[in-house]
Amino acid sequence: MELKESYLSCLQQSSLPIQNPLTVNKGMALVDVVSLLNTNINKHSCVLVEEKGQLLGLITERDLVKLAANGQDLREITVDTVMTKNLITMKASEAKDIFTVIKKLRCHHSRNLPILDNNNKIVGVVTVNSILTFLKPADILKYRQIAEVMSKNVIYTDGHTSLTDIAKLMATHKISCVVIGEKNNNQQVIARGIITERDIVRLHAQGLPFDELQAQTVMSTPLKMVQPEESLWSIQVHMQQHRIRRLAVGNSQGELLGIVTETDLVRAVDLTTLQNIVEILQEEVEELKDEKIKLLNRLNQELQIEVNQSKTKLQAEQEKEHLLASVALRIRQSVSLQTILQNTVTEVRQLLDNERVVISRYNCDGTHQVVVESVNKCELSLLGETPAIVGINFDQIQLI
Repeated sequence: MELKESYLSCLQQSSLPIQNPLTVNKGMALVDVVSLLNTNINKHSCVLVEEKGQLLGLITERDLVKLAANGQDLREITVDTVMTKNLITMKASEAKDIFTVIKKLRCHHSRNLPILDNNNKIVGVVTVNSILTFLKPADILKYRQIAEVMSKNVIYTDGHTSLTDIAKLMATHKISCVVIGEKNNNQQVIARGIITERDIVRLHAQGLPFDELQAQTVMSTPLKMVQPEESLWSIQVHMQQHRIRRLAVGNSQGELLGIVTETDLVRAVDLTTLQNIVEILQEEVEELKDEKIKLLNRLNQELQIEVNQSKTKLQAEQEKEHLLASVALRIRQSVSLQTILQNTVTEVRQLLDNERVVISRYNCDGTHQVVVESVNKCELSLLGETPAIVGINFDQIQLI
């Protein structure tokens, strides 16, 4: 139940974790692209090249690292000369759910997937980071350990290596970071720091001399090391809190064992399990909708019945008030006492719908006599009579 509840938000949000991309034109100098990425360093790792809303290409931090490794002057290079043109994209109409997007990213070993509309205009971009933020796969990642997914083949170098050579290592091995350290007596690497693609882009934007700068002067240190037995969920939380994309893995002696990245976390998510969970949740949501509609219909019917009953009761009370007012009016319009009394018994009998209504005169000696009556046509008259009334002994009535 906890596992399913973790993904209820996936049904309540939009169908895809699409980010608004950074866009540039094809004639922009790469040095300006570097500055743009440096300004948005915590949100974007690529820029989309567009013209009138049409996607022309893409430039990533890795592309810029390659150029830095070759020592090229980014002020003299324009976007259109180095952008990747043969892009892996997806139409928004094809991206039925998050699983389709993840499968495409995995298939092409990509970290960025531009999303286009049916006119090939840019809608946005889906990244590894946006997927993890969207899914929040706590109940899957917390039961898996770092050792299951970390990359063990870690590229490292010592602190005296120049930034140019660091960039070359990244470009040659197609990696996003280089660990800075040295081997101990056991021939195990002791990590001292790390330099990432993001660092290369940031430092390049500052115009620093890469050939002269040594890794130890610009590396991120002290290096945060995590243990291989820690859960992937704890790593996901740490990455999001500190806005980083990778962490070094080591043992209690500080020896480097591997690297774990955001991409590794996405690979750890079992799509089949996720899809089954979401399908079950979708069915439950539909059932809840049906139950809600039925409940609303029943309440509406009950309310309508109550309204009709109140309306009927109100009409009856209004009719009764109207009759009483009519009786009072006709009584007041009578000329003589006899007429008033006669009208009174007639109107009261009609109002109460009785067989007979009488007015009797009571004498001081206790006798009584009917002086006015209104009866149904089939009834005998009691005028002048002294009728017996059930439940009342007129002889015992005390007259005042």
